[in-house]
Amino acid sequence: MGKAKRKMKDPHKPKRALTGFMFFSKDRRPKLMEENPGIIFTEVGKKLGQEWKELDDAAKAPYEAQAEADKERYAQEMASYVPDERYITKSKRKDPNRPKRAMSAYLYFCKAHRESVKAEFPDKIMVEVQAVLGKRWKETTEAERVPFVKQAEADRERYDKEMLKQFGSQQQAEPSYVDDEGDMGLDEVDEEEEEDMN
Repeated sequence: MGKAKRKMKDPHKPKRALTGFMFFSKDRRPKLMEENPGIIFTEVGKKLGQEWKELDDAAKAPYEAQAEADKERYAQEMASYVPDERYITKSKRKDPNRPKRAMSAYLYFCKAHRESVKAEFPDKIMVEVQAVLGKRWKETTEAERVPFVKQAEADRERYDKEMLKQFGSQQQAEPSYVDDEGDMGLDEVDEEEEEDMN
């Protein structure tokens, strides 16, 4: 499968306003990397986030002031900005009556274990929690996967029946469920969870 074509951005569109944390990160990142040679990108982000949390209001004030000024700059620029039609894309509207796609065994596993992983690692962000879940899924035995596989099979049956009833042909259905090996991209996992886990 080829990669989805990336949406082109209007180079003349005003840049979004930065937050106080972003201004802090721009200021602190070079020193942090100098103090920690060889530090990986994800660790830099975690350390910056932790340091920002530990700053008191007085230390945050100059960055928040920069953010306020940038917010005003953005509002003023957007007020006079005229979108270029070449960069406007029509968003696809989802059919509210279309059956929800079936969840994979992997997504059922994530649904069952997410809260316990979050409790085990309270400081981890969503992307890191998902990485832990993916790793643990790959470490499960066939026997441990059985209940999740059964849930996925039942949900796939439900999906196929609903699609057949609505469209009259299973050939018009999308793939009934995503890869259950935990190898999907994080954005795909998030999209599936938003639609199917709520």
